Amino acid sequence: MDQTTRSIETKFKTKPFKHQLECLAQFGRREHFALLAEMGTGKTFIIINNAADLWSDGLCGSVLVLAPNGVHSNWTRIELPKHMPEWVRWRSATWQADASKTEQKEFEGIFEPGDDLRIMSMNWESLQNKRGIEAATRFCRSSRQLMIVCDESDAIKNPSAKRTKELMKLKKYSHWRRIMTGTPITNSPYDAFSHFSFLDTWILGTDSYYAFKAEYAELLRPGNRLYDGIVQRTGRSPQVVARDA
Repeated sequence: MDQTTRSIETKFKTKPFKHQLECLAQFGRREHFALLAEMGTGKTFIIINNAADLWSDGLCGSVLVLAPNGVHSNWTRIELPKHMPEWVRWRSATWQADASKTEQKEFEGIFEPGDDLRIMSMNWESLQNKRGIEAATRFCRSSRQLMIVCDESDAIKNPSAKRTKELMKLKKYSHWRRIMTGTPITNSPYDAFSHFSFLDTWILGTDSYYAFKAEYAELLRPGNRLYDGIVQRTGRSPQVVARDA
């Protein structure tokens, strides 16, 4: 039975909610999309089944998952076995900075080519050291129609952070890009830039962080009435205060 004739019961390993089905139907074939939803809404289910669907049509061969430390291992240890449909041929590996020789040898298997869906999970910190960057780059280069998934993508909200810069270098290897977070903006409108620039360079109308700030925020300095009012009210004297335009 091919995928087009599969029932809901046979297409999914775990029963989906209505909103998950709607998301997969509406966005699953888009090259990039954001899952901006609260914890417990099943974002991981959506991404796993999206990758499975694309793989079944020969549209995705590999997935690189970047997630907070500990969450990255949950992907391969818990989430994939729980949600990956039975009809998918897949294998996975978890990056470990302190892996033993035996574990490293097993990890090497993820780089071997094949017709199955290859999934490698890494923590965000791995993009801040040489070995982690090399492993991520090697996997991306060995991949066919790669999907990069950013779990808790608020980890890259600072465009000057090393992990953000390294992710942007990996972006060129990907065909599919997904971000997942319930908190895309936590401090200021500036937080949005890196999330969405990763998805699509021009999604915000510019590839320049400084142009983005000038477009969507008003920069206020001492002597400005609003600035001085904020300082008086909070007792703090920041160098620059951002306000939504």
